[in-house]
Amino acid sequence: MKNLLVCALLLTAAAILPARAADLGDKAPELQAAEWVKGQPVTLSEIKEQKKVAVVEFWATWCPPCRASIPHLTELQKKYKDTVVFIGVSREEPGTVKPFVEKQGDKMDYRVAVDAEGKMTKGYMEAYGIEGIPHAFLVNREGRVVFHAHPMEPKFEEALKAVLEGSFDLEKAKAALENERKLEELYQQYGELVMEGADKAKAKEVGQRLFEAVKDDANRLSQLAWAIASASELAFQDLDFALQCAKRAVDLTQEKEPDTLDTYARVLFEKGDKEQAIAVGEKALALVQDNEELKEHIEFQLSIYRGEESTGEEGEDG
Repeated sequence: MKNLLVCALLLTAAAILPARAADLGDKAPELQAAEWVKGQPVTLSEIKEQKKVAVVEFWATWCPPCRASIPHLTELQKKYKDTVVFIGVSREEPGTVKPFVEKQGDKMDYRVAVDAEGKMTKGYMEAYGIEGIPHAFLVNREGRVVFHAHPMEPKFEEALKAVLEGSFDLEKAKAALENERKLEELYQQYGELVMEGADKAKAKEVGQRLFEAVKDDANRLSQLAWAIASASELAFQDLDFALQCAKRAVDLTQEKEPDTLDTYARVLFEKGDKEQAIAVGEKALALVQDNEELKEHIEFQLSIYRGEESTGEEGEDG
């Protein structure tokens, strides 16, 4: 799965960031579903009259992260059953969505709507410049969109709790969203520069700006380092920058997280320090607990460092 970050962070970075026609605090579009396949039809006006909060989540049957988030959303609906209405929205046809939802049964225990005509997708996803799913929008008791994010991110439930408690800071949320937008632009700029490779000095300068923006986020640092180290196809593969990011991530996690150590080992290997890569990889493996997928991944990486396998990833999901 780490290899997918190459596409997510670098190789698709040249795509133009989508424009936004809406902002946090704007009135939420009405729920114009083509069909409701689970639960009773509901409108935002009805939810507002009941003084409840709405969560409008966009997903698809073919999307693995969407499927992974379904049990989480079900638990949240149970937890906030008296105060929040959860609505899953799919752009697919009813003939595709219905059997999937029926098979899920109680594991998908919230309202599900089909947006075959794309009206809700346009009003939410396109209006807010969102392309990836799953993605959830939080509509407060006044019927306004005040937050949106991946539904599995801790910050989403934090925002939900704050809205319910009346402590949500809309201006702070707007500022945080704008910071995320600026960070996306930095990723995009860096991606374009390293793919083209014509201006290495500029790439290094933008890389340092990117580093400063994420220097306290071990996960992002590790992802960025892995993306660079595993993307030999880049015109400018700055392994020194990857090492800077990986080392910072390891320091932030006090050498206790196997995932960040695994990234550090990969960067060391790509820089030619095979002995140290093996030592760090073994340390990462020793820290793995109850995660067979990560264990297998690190074991595979170690086999490469030891010369037992050809370099490369262990497959599409590796």
